[in-house]
Amino acid sequence: MNLIIWIHWLLVTFNICKADELQDLSQRVETLENFITSFEDLLVRRYGLIRHCEVPNTENGRSVCPKIIKTGSKCYGICKPGFIMTPGQDTTVCQSDGRWSHQLQCELPMIILSGGNVKDGQSDSTVEIIDLQNMKQCKPFISGMPLVNNTDRMLHNLMYDPVGKDILACYGLSGGEATCHSWKLDPPASTWTFHSYPHKGSDWDMAMDKIQSRVYSSTYDTKESLSSHPHTEKGRYAAESLTVDSKVMTFGGMIFDQETHQSTSTTRVLSGKFWKGRSENNLLNAYLMDLPYCTLSIPRAFFCAVQIDGRAVVFTGGFSNNQVISNVSYSGCYRISPPNDDKEFKLWKKENSESVEKMADLPYPLSGHGCAVLPNNKEIIVTGGQRFESDQTQSQTFVYSWANNTWSKQWDMKKPRFGHQVVNIGGRIFAIGGKYNEINFLDSIEEYNTSTGGWSEVPLKFNKPRAHFGLALVPKSVMPEC
Repeated sequence: MNLIIWIHWLLVTFNICKADELQDLSQRVETLENFITSFEDLLVRRYGLIRHCEVPNTENGRSVCPKIIKTGSKCYGICKPGFIMTPGQDTTVCQSDGRWSHQLQCELPMIILSGGNVKDGQSDSTVEIIDLQNMKQCKPFISGMPLVNNTDRMLHNLMYDPVGKDILACYGLSGGEATCHSWKLDPPASTWTFHSYPHKGSDWDMAMDKIQSRVYSSTYDTKESLSSHPHTEKGRYAAESLTVDSKVMTFGGMIFDQETHQSTSTTRVLSGKFWKGRSENNLLNAYLMDLPYCTLSIPRAFFCAVQIDGRAVVFTGGFSNNQVISNVSYSGCYRISPPNDDKEFKLWKKENSESVEKMADLPYPLSGHGCAVLPNNKEIIVTGGQRFESDQTQSQTFVYSWANNTWSKQWDMKKPRFGHQVVNIGGRIFAIGGKYNEINFLDSIEEYNTSTGGWSEVPLKFNKPRAHFGLALVPKSVMPEC
């Protein structure tokens, strides 16, 4: 009995000692953690050291920062193909405590599409919202686009403006002067409102443009226009749009009035409520304004454009000077004259906007095709379209290799498509909508297998078959309705 009591006493004593040791160890660890936390502040106070920030992480992307990240330095997020910047989380500033003002983040986009040609070739103004990641249609909370000259928009551009946080519906084969209407996403709107005339700038800009053009014409005795706004009374359709450095940009298209339809190489850039631009002959204002320096080298309409790694745009094929072309061109997008606090970003853009003098042409001329950037690399996929004006719609797929400067043929799509769109959603490639002749329009969606190069139809479909529709990629976070 005494032996049992003695053993019990030993166990209790051991546990008490063990508990005391654990408590003492815990206190020591806590003291060490507090010292480590305050050690950096101590070095700053005693020795005048400068606290720098470490390169921040960009969710679903990467970060671009100065070589030395001091207090006040900015870093920028660049999204991976298939992702879009989260509003307010594209830029972050190094704070005095060595922390960042914001988390950089890219997220999955939703698709908003509108208008175009629908079944039997009729035009349409309705809007659809599609979540391709979860394969579902969202309940539409955006009403149909307003008519322009009593006509539905088709061959127009639908764009998401991350600065204004709204959707813009611009241009289209509707007759009359080009216009834009806006649907506000944040705060949510209840109706479309008139936004701007995309072929015009502010009153001041228009006045200065006239003076500049007159001086140029008289000085060089030429009728050639130096105007930044050469198409003020005309319309535009079959253009391409991209968001570059948070700037909404449109490229090329067909300029038209009651008498003529002509492909153009002009570029328009949204700045607040007004538009700035460069004609084929005028590069001066690129040095004077805060504009991404992306340009079309030749006129194009019914073409396709993709952004490469946030620093360049590649233009493929299209209709140029009354013929379908196979030309592919590259244009760097660094800003020539950014704000002072963007100097490091400008330098990075310039250093990384490598000169690509000659990209291989498409295997044959194409217009009305779709394109996107493949996940995890910069390779470009091109699908469908037509090889000449009276051609049958194609179903072919080509992929561009930067390493070899070549286009390789992949498996054909399940259906020929013209006037469709190709999108990258979270690393998944989809070909959506389009038509394969003048009476057969498509509501189907196909997904590309990046491993095998093959296509398969997905169960989700449009509410209506559509071609020549507008499409915008929008951050999912600004659409809680979905």
